[in-house]
This record gives sequence, C-alpha cells and structure tokens, in this order.
Amino acid sequence: MDSLIGWFVLLAIAFAVVSFIITVMVTYWFVIAAVTALIAGIKLYPTRIKPWLEEVKVQLAIKKADAALKKSGQLLAGWEDYITVNKLLPPLVQQHNAPHYYDIIAYVRDGDIKREVYFVFDKNRMMLQDMAKDCQTFSKKTTISAVTQSKITALWQELQLINTNIMAEIMNHAQTIDQEYLADSREERAIMDEIIAEKKH
Repeated sequence: MDSLIGWFVLLAIAFAVVSFIITVMVTYWFVIAAVTALIAGIKLYPTRIKPWLEEVKVQLAIKKADAALKKSGQLLAGWEDYITVNKLLPPLVQQHNAPHYYDIIAYVRDGDIKREVYFVFDKNRMMLQDMAKDCQTFSKKTTISAVTQSKITALWQELQLINTNIMAEIMNHAQTIDQEYLADSREERAIMDEIIAEKKH
C-alpha cells in the first residue's frame, strides 16, 4: 500500500514537472527561441555568418560604386555602354582592363570635362551601343568559335582606339590647364612685384 502511494506521489510530481515545463515553453517560447538562435548564431558566426556578411558588404559596395560611376558620366553619350564594354571585353581577350580606362574614369569623376571629350563620346555613341550588345552576348558563351574570336579581337582594337582618342583629349585638356594656371600665377607674381617696387619707392 505504501509503495502504491509512493508511485502515485512520484507520478504526481512527474506530471507537475512536465506540466510546468510545457507551461514555461508555451508562455516563454519566444525567449527560448531567441536564446537558442543566439547560441546557434554564436557557434555559426565565425564559419558561416561572418563570411556571408562580408560578402554582402562587398556586393553592396560594388553596387554603390557602380551606381556612382554611372551617375558621374551620365551627361556623356553612350556612357553606360562604354562602362559595359570596358568591363566585359577585357576578360574575353584575357586582359585585366582596357588601356587608359581608369585614367578616363578618374577624369570623368572630377567633373571638369572638356568639350572635345564630349565630342569623342558623341561620335562613338552608336558604336559603343553595338559593342555593348555584342560583349553581353559573347560573355554568356561557354565556348568561343574562331569567328566569334575574330569579332572579339576587332572589338578590342576598336575599344583601344576609342580610349586612345579620349585620353588624347584629356591630356590636351590637362596641358591647357597647366599653361593657364602657370600664366595666372606669373601674372599675379608680376602684379605683386609692381606693388612691392612701388612701396620701395
């Protein structure tokens, strides 16, 4: 009889404990879930979460840079096509980048664009549009035929010519500014020399 009562007491205690645990879980499930997620997050952070966050950060930075780049030259004819060609074409000819590309980008971002540079872009607008379409098509190919390779080579030569023409106008602009700046400095110096000479007398 005593043992039977003991079993009932144990069952009652077990039932009470299970009921309490279930009640706590139902009532505070969000706290339990949060703690579990936190523990899992701490364990996974170095191997999975941190690399993923870094990748997201890099992708956002790339998108931000691309948006800023497109905006910087938006007044130039065929600017987006120009960027597309300069990004897609070099890998097709196994080059890291097109000649003068980054110098041209730096110049455009400065914002002080010479009229002749606008003219080079305007003259090549249709060509850049066609080149961009071709580059997008060729970059999706898994194999390149001899005919396609010839087209890619021709595109590469054309891009180098366009970039060379743009860079020539940029260098002319830089030389003009250099001469004008020195001329202004000399003029200011001459005026100051006259003022100092007058004060001495």
